[in-house]
Amino acid sequence: MKDFISKMHIALKEANETKYWLQLLHESGYIEDKIYDSMILDNKNIIGTLVNIIKSAKS
Repeated sequence: MKDFISKMHIALKEANETKYWLQLLHESGYIEDKIYDSMILDNKNIIGTLVNIIKSAKS
């Protein structure tokens, strides 16, 4: 179980890094608002899911 939780933490870290890059790309004008809004929403859903998985696995 510890290995699974560790892998989920890695996935969460990667999702947070993806959020950073999406914000950077949006602020630089590389991606449009509509695309950014869609991708950041998906990213937030992934982060939320990973957080829930980690919490459930720890309990």
